[in-house]
Amino acid sequence: MRAFTELPREVESNAELVVSELVANSVLHARLGPGDLIDVRICRDDDRLQIEVADGGSFSGRTRHRPGLGFRVLDAVCDEWHVEEGCVRATIRIARPAPAAGPAARREGGSRLRLRTLGR
Repeated sequence: MRAFTELPREVESNAELVVSELVANSVLHARLGPGDLIDVRICRDDDRLQIEVADGGSFSGRTRHRPGLGFRVLDAVCDEWHVEEGCVRATIRIARPAPAAGPAARREGGSRLRLRTLGR
């Protein structure tokens, strides 16, 4: 998250929480084997941060049994999120700060991280 400049502290903290929760869910629930990949992609534009965690797993929606803390975390800190088979996408809105005097450079773009699972 530190690669993105000028993020409000609350947005940065929430994004770190979402990424850690989604990666933990991938490790615990996606039935990944040794050497399988978990892709983490974070993109920012002017007013939102988009987080995508793809693991190629078979989970495709909310579980009906034993709902965990993860969904409550996503509901609490994300403006929206959804699941497609093997991928969760979450959006966190960024409150726009008051405009500064003079032209301001704003960094847009994305960051990507690939994690490889280890054998047990």
